[in-house]
Amino acid sequence: MAGEHNGHRSRMKRKYIEHGAESFENHELIEMLLYYAYPRVDTNPMAHRVLDEFGGSLTALTSERPDKIAEICGISENAAVLLSLVGEINSRMAFEKWSAKVVLDKPHIAGEYALSLLDNSPVEQLYVICLNSTLAVIKTVCIAEGLADAAFVDIRKVVSTALKYNASGIILAHNHPGGSLKPSFNDIKFTGECLRALNAIKIELNDHIIVANGEYLSFSGEHILRKKGEDDNE
Repeated sequence: MAGEHNGHRSRMKRKYIEHGAESFENHELIEMLLYYAYPRVDTNPMAHRVLDEFGGSLTALTSERPDKIAEICGISENAAVLLSLVGEINSRMAFEKWSAKVVLDKPHIAGEYALSLLDNSPVEQLYVICLNSTLAVIKTVCIAEGLADAAFVDIRKVVSTALKYNASGIILAHNHPGGSLKPSFNDIKFTGECLRALNAIKIELNDHIIVANGEYLSFSGEHILRKKGEDDNE
């Protein structure tokens, strides 16, 4: 039996080396990855089970914390760490495409930037993206993680972050993990409160972007964000 497994593994690796990943199903890629955590086990059934636990989604699987992967799937800590590392490397690769002085002067560019920050996050996060007068990024800061609702975020954190980095303007970005792109009432209310607080200290709120399921919604692009100086009675 061990020889049979070894022969199968060798054939899979050779196929990958010679032909690349295009001909492989998702479960086969996970099966091969698990070779390195389980040297003497048939990992094909395990790969099917692991993917099924996450609805067949590679993104959902590799974005989860390793302790949760191990608990949910009943696999070793080493295997769970390996799968989690894939997600982390993928996230960092996605962010690497942005230059140090990327300019977020259009909603679609800001939206893609927000996707690179948030698309693989399994928990809700809120970022403040600090911009200079030319709308180039000065600093991107996560000010809240695991929040259930934007209504519970302290507006002072947004203001203090903008002031700390001497921002001329900011973009807010947060995600709805596994949820809808549609902004909630509290999302809109929070945005209005940030707008008023920032206007008072002459800092522009350029946009608020929501990320969900590989897509984004720009408050500015959808004309949800009121312009500076406009009355907001939300």
